[in-house]
Amino acid sequence: MNISQLLDLKTSDHITYQDLLNCDEWKNKREEILDRDNHLCTICKTSKTLDGTFLTGYSKNILYARRMNGELSLPDFRIHLEVHHEFYIRNLFPWEYDDALITVCNECHAAIHQERKIPVYFDQSKTIAVNEDPCQKCGGLGFLDMFAHVQNGICFQCHGTGIQTFWSPNKKEKKFTWQFLYEYRTAFNYLFSGNYSFSEKQLIDFKNYLELGNEHYEINSVISKELKLGLIFNTNICWTDYLEILFYNKPQIIYTGDGIDIYDYQIDFAKLPIDKTVELFKNKDYQESLFIKLYEAIESDTDSQHITVEFERNQKYYNLLREKTNYSADEIFHIMSGEERLHYFNENFYNIVFEKITNDIPNFTIEKFYGLFAKRTANQT
Repeated sequence: MNISQLLDLKTSDHITYQDLLNCDEWKNKREEILDRDNHLCTICKTSKTLDGTFLTGYSKNILYARRMNGELSLPDFRIHLEVHHEFYIRNLFPWEYDDALITVCNECHAAIHQERKIPVYFDQSKTIAVNEDPCQKCGGLGFLDMFAHVQNGICFQCHGTGIQTFWSPNKKEKKFTWQFLYEYRTAFNYLFSGNYSFSEKQLIDFKNYLELGNEHYEINSVISKELKLGLIFNTNICWTDYLEILFYNKPQIIYTGDGIDIYDYQIDFAKLPIDKTVELFKNKDYQESLFIKLYEAIESDTDSQHITVEFERNQKYYNLLREKTNYSADEIFHIMSGEERLHYFNENFYNIVFEKITNDIPNFTIEKFYGLFAKRTANQT
């Protein structure tokens, strides 16, 4: 049965992930990956025969024996090869992957899912990982010990991802509400402060709530200031003398030692607005410098390889972050309710979010939004 025939039998909201694995498209993709990997487990690459000798590679249904406490055990257990997803993309068909599929034997496959969860991303840029309610079947573990004899213990509901809804083709698009804006008002304030076209009167009225922001900078090897979006990045603000006086903060001493006083970040109004992309890549360079220092300090080859992989992943992350042009509703909600605030520096992100806000909340105004802050202050008093 192919996907078209499956859709004729079931509505998309009743199709399970297991249904997709039974489709001809997946069976063909599976055989393609097995052939590509020469019907060889890409992890262990060897198997033991019943007499304990080693085979270099193996294909489906070769009998093998595993040594346990020096003795052969499970002699009648049949080894077989499976195709493993190293990551998932939300709502992508299981056969629509180029770089995520590897061949593994059932024993190595079980070990993978026992040792780690399989990441799920919102889209193919892989810049944002899905982090939702844990799977109800396995409690978020992605593995079921009591069902080790079925699918090697891999959870048959979440397929090792540990989350509840990594496959939901007909999921209703989330919509902004005033309640959501209020709950995550700090995050939206960063976004508005760095982008919204405020009038001078609005800047004066909202002065106590707006976020100034700061560039990323390193004071010394111990003290650094995190990159934070705010007014200093806003290209729509004309900084008059009055506004400069109004928003000027006297720098505070944050470190005293060796006869030196170190002050907090100080705004140079003559430099404003600060370029978001330039600062984003200054932040990238700083992160990479930390990887280099760590790489130079360790001696283990294994650790060196791990840091090299993380270094390359960091480079790819920042490049994709800059180039990303589309955000789904799920991605937007994930970012605005979480800690991945570097996406705020993507030039497309604000426009997409603001358009969604005005579509979802027809009576939205910036005055009403900052009224949420005034309401909270009044409640506290």
